[in-house]
Amino acid sequence: MSTPKKHVSKAEMEAWQASLGFVFPRKPMLRPDEVATPFGVDLRTVARFFDVEQTREGEIRPWLMGLELNAGRKGERLSRRIPRDNAILLWAHSANYTPADVLNLLFDVLDKRTDTELLAITQRANELIRRRATG
Repeated sequence: MSTPKKHVSKAEMEAWQASLGFVFPRKPMLRPDEVATPFGVDLRTVARFFDVEQTREGEIRPWLMGLELNAGRKGERLSRRIPRDNAILLWAHSANYTPADVLNLLFDVLDKRTDTELLAITQRANELIRRRATG
């Protein structure tokens, strides 16, 4: 995994949350499988994200922070829950793009469409906006 960016601004985090609304379930705490699926990794990888490791800069921290609860007796069953914001923050740190990059690529594609195609896209976009506004 590449070294994450040092800081994600509040505006960048809000953009990530808006763009990933369809990726992660909309609930405050996620199960490990709900984090693994969007990342395309298995549960062992999500468990390793919880492990503390030393970065190139000498910092020691987990890649993913969450809650570890003992759901059984004497540590027999460890249950993990990950705040949705933490999963999004890990995504933002490890991604090689920003939500604005995706939008710019879309604009590049639209720039190459014909007037007829742009009109159809505009009509469909307006339908989607109306549908979302009404509920």
